[in-house]
Amino acid sequence: MAQYFPHLNEGIGAQFPIRRTTRYRTVVNASDLHTSLRATDPGARRIAWWLRYQGLADNEMASLQSFFRAVRGPLDSFVFLDPEANLLAYSEDLEVPAWEKTAGLALAAAPSAPAEAQQAFRLTASGQSSEIYQTVHADASHRWVLSVYACAPGGGAITLLLRSASGEESITYALGSEWKRIHFGGHFWSAGETVEAGVRLDAGASADIAGFQLEVQCSPSRYKRSSANSGVYAEARFAQDTLRVTTLGPNCHQTALIVTAPLPN
Repeated sequence: MAQYFPHLNEGIGAQFPIRRTTRYRTVVNASDLHTSLRATDPGARRIAWWLRYQGLADNEMASLQSFFRAVRGPLDSFVFLDPEANLLAYSEDLEVPAWEKTAGLALAAAPSAPAEAQQAFRLTASGQSSEIYQTVHADASHRWVLSVYACAPGGGAITLLLRSASGEESITYALGSEWKRIHFGGHFWSAGETVEAGVRLDAGASADIAGFQLEVQCSPSRYKRSSANSGVYAEARFAQDTLRVTTLGPNCHQTALIVTAPLPN
């Protein structure tokens, strides 16, 4: 079973502000003829998050300390969700296999897209209620927020859904002819290793959608277009040998962490 970076009492994984850095390396092969060959080293590409926590309750601090011991500091890897990333892959390409579609859902290019996105799709549910969703392999007990741009030139409604092993949470929005960004947050509280995020249309309904985004936050941030690489890092590690804690008072602690992970090629 995978090990997942713990979240705070509110269900979020980190406090802001966050410092995030990326590192690249170029290999240089110099010869006696005063020439050199340069090449990138894909194996050295890494991303790091510098996380600072303040005002932690006793149980939150204990959870971080227990997890740090469980993964033996920097020795063992774990799953880390980038607090600043879109956790859905291919946020504007709904035709790739990462997006699962139920029977009866027709997908076509929409005639327009919102200013924040480059591509939009028209979804039509023929004959039965239909869904399109993506499965994220992560700790389901986080607090999640799903957002998407949507409109329905002929009027209609769309349902945003979040689903885990413990059940489903959803909300239905009435749509008009103008693009608007809608969102929905859910907190399952129970453990699970997958979360499904997507939309549902009633039989015969049609809607234009663009810019799917899933985050481990209380409310959505600005839209971030994603490709094959989402913000789920399965080979993350701590970049420190010790976890230093400062206790400021009863039930009030602070600490700092550095998490690093290889960047996908």
